[in-house]
Amino acid sequence: MGFKFLVGKTLLLKNKILVVGDAIVNDKTFEIIQKYLLVVKIEPTRLKSILSNETDFKAIWIHLDTFIDESLLATIKEIPYLISTTTGLTHICREAQDYYGPNLICLKNRNRVLSKVTSTAEHAWMLIMSWNNHIEKSFESVFNGLWQRSQFFRASQLSTKTLGVIGFGRLGRMVASYGVAFKMKVLIYEIDKEAIVSAKENGFEVVNSINELFLKSDIISIHASFDKDSDPIITKEILSLASKPMLLVNTARGGLVDEEAVIQQVKTNPQLYYSTDVLMFEDDGDKLQDSKLWKFSLTEERIKISPHIGGANLEAAFLCESELLEVLLDKLDSH
Repeated sequence: MGFKFLVGKTLLLKNKILVVGDAIVNDKTFEIIQKYLLVVKIEPTRLKSILSNETDFKAIWIHLDTFIDESLLATIKEIPYLISTTTGLTHICREAQDYYGPNLICLKNRNRVLSKVTSTAEHAWMLIMSWNNHIEKSFESVFNGLWQRSQFFRASQLSTKTLGVIGFGRLGRMVASYGVAFKMKVLIYEIDKEAIVSAKENGFEVVNSINELFLKSDIISIHASFDKDSDPIITKEILSLASKPMLLVNTARGGLVDEEAVIQQVKTNPQLYYSTDVLMFEDDGDKLQDSKLWKFSLTEERIKISPHIGGANLEAAFLCESELLEVLLDKLDSH
């Protein structure tokens, strides 16, 4: 990757592109794109008003902070390409996805670049390490002038715990390998036949159901894909199986977990913990303040939420942004 894809490209400055919100976060990507395209950058709140007055853009580039719903569809149909620096597309309505087809440029299935992106798996592991080691409280204690080592003896080592991984795709494989490195027993739940074969070939035990995974695991990390029309895979019935201290980690999509069920089960089960980097409100185009789970977390320390920062890494962003820019320039150059 890097700058090699610029060689031989035709200057396309007559083509205008609309970059919305957090779509491009690495300054190096901006330096490159501005050499080839006329860039107009706006905040997501201005998208509808901009498109109502101007539609001569060749592409719109968005991220999770921009929600494309049916009300925008008629307008954006006049723009040839829609780009999203994401693997999931829950922030883009099904109608827009179907309309753009191959002209919806995103990171899904772009294994050449995604194999180099480890930041989300690393974040999942950070959530696991933080839970098992009282990290936040120990930092806070020293900040407050205390040196009370005896308060922070951990109950167990990760090497004595069982890690359950839901999904043995790119990120699930990484997190499973971290578990092996920490000498944990690692269990896999997967529905894809090829992924199941791959997990077994790599020496992992594959369980038959999520129920079984919950019964056998101390920590469960979710790395499944999610479609907006799908139901949660983590339900009240499954959460109720937690009969010992258990941490559920979600760095995939908020909709994979029934958040109402999490609230109810955490209220009744003092051994259940939930650390998440994603919330359901993102998939619905709502605001954080609309999230019941977020409101509940304000008074419940067993719920930990980070603001979808798993992939928020400048090094990873440049790899991904460069990949999508290369695809866009190829498409524009061929027309």
